[in-house]
Amino acid sequence: MSQNVNVQSGADMVAANSPETERPVRAGGYRALAVIAFVLAAGGLFLGLLSRWVDFLAHSTLFGANEGTLDGSLIGFFIYYVKTVFDMGIGDYFNGIYTYLNMSEAALLLSALTTAAAVVISLVTAIVSFCVPKAAKNCAMTGLVAVFLGYFGLACTVFYTTRLLEDGFQKGMFDVPTLIIAGAALLCLIVAAFARRKGLALLNIILFVLTVLAVYALCNKQSLFMQLTVLGGASAVKDNLFFAISTLALAALIIFNVLVSAIRLNAKKSYVFDAVRFGLMLIAAVLAVVSNGLLDNEWTLFNTQLLSTILLMAAPLAALLLSLVVAILQASKARKEEAEEEAAALQAQPLQAQPAVRSENAYAAPAAAAVQTTPAENELKNVTVNVSQPVAEAQPPQNVTVNVHPPVYNQQPVAMPF
Repeated sequence: MSQNVNVQSGADMVAANSPETERPVRAGGYRALAVIAFVLAAGGLFLGLLSRWVDFLAHSTLFGANEGTLDGSLIGFFIYYVKTVFDMGIGDYFNGIYTYLNMSEAALLLSALTTAAAVVISLVTAIVSFCVPKAAKNCAMTGLVAVFLGYFGLACTVFYTTRLLEDGFQKGMFDVPTLIIAGAALLCLIVAAFARRKGLALLNIILFVLTVLAVYALCNKQSLFMQLTVLGGASAVKDNLFFAISTLALAALIIFNVLVSAIRLNAKKSYVFDAVRFGLMLIAAVLAVVSNGLLDNEWTLFNTQLLSTILLMAAPLAALLLSLVVAILQASKARKEEAEEEAAALQAQPLQAQPAVRSENAYAAPAAAAVQTTPAENELKNVTVNVSQPVAEAQPPQNVTVNVHPPVYNQQPVAMPF
C-alpha cells in the first residue's frame, strides 16, 4: 500500500513540473499596461487638436509653427519639422547645431526621434505581449519607458529653451499636452514599481527625482550650455577645451542617467552600478563648475545661479550616498544569509550519518567477538558459538554448533542449521 502511495505521489510531482502542466502566466495586467503605453504614445501626437475646444491643451509656441488640418498637434509639427530639415539640407542642419553648439535644437531633435521611436516600440511591445504571455511584463515596461522618455524630453526642451530667454517661471515654459502624456506614463511605471518592489520602489523613485533635479539645474539663463554658445560655439572649444569637454561630458551623463533611472524604477539590485554612474555624474558636475569659474577668473554661476549650481552638485552627491548605503546593506544581508545556509548544511550532515554508524556497530561488533576460526586447508571443524540476542539481555545464551570451514573453490557451501 505504501509503495502505491509513493509511486502516485512521485507521478504527481513529475506531472506538476512538466511543461505541459505548467500554470498559465497571468499577464492580463501587463498586457493592459502595454496597450496603455501605445495609446499614450499615439494619442499624444493628436492631443493638441483638442485645444480648438479646450485652451488648456494648447501646445507651446515652439510646436505651433505649422499650418493645415493638423495644426496645433505634435504630428503636424513633426511633419513641418521634417520638411524644414530637408529644405535646409541635412548637412547644413547638423552643421548649424555643431557650429553654434545649439543645445536647444539638439535636444529637440533627440526628443522628436525618441517620441517617434516610442510610437513604434509601444506598438510592437503591445502585440508581442499578447503573442508571448511570458514577455508581457518586459514589453509593458519597455513601452512605458520609451513613451515617458520621448514626451518628457519634449517637455524639457520647451522648458529649457524658454528659460534661456528669461528668468523666472512663465506660462509658456510648460507644455501641457506633453507633460500629461509623460506624467501618465510615469504614473503607470510608479504603480508597477510599487506592485513589484514595494519598499525598493520608493528608493528608485527618489534616485529618479534626484536625476531630474540635476536636469532642472541646467535649465536657466546662465546655464553651462548657454555659456558655450556665448563663448562662440565650436570655434571657442579649442580656446576653452577644459570647460567644453567637462560640460559636454556632464550633458551626456545627465541624459544617460535619466534614461537609466527611468528603466530602473523596477530594479531590486545592482545598486553598486547606480553608485558608479552617480559618482561619474558628480565628478563631471564639479569639473564643469570649476572650469566655468576659471573662465576670466569669474565665478558667474555662483553669483547669478547659486541655487541651481548647488543643486547641480548636491543631487548626484545625494544619489551617490543613497546608492552606496543600499548596496552595503544588501551585501551584508546576502553574506548573513549565506553564512546561515552554510551553518545549517554543516549541522545536517552529522545527523544523517550517525544512525548508519550505530546500526553497523551494533551488529558487527558482537559477531566479530563471538566467532573465532582457525585456517586449515580442506578440513571441516565443529566450533561452538554463543549466540545471544542484543536486545533481550535477560535470556541466557544458547550453545549452537556451527560448521566452519575455510573458503575452497568448487566446493558446495555448508548449510547452516539456523
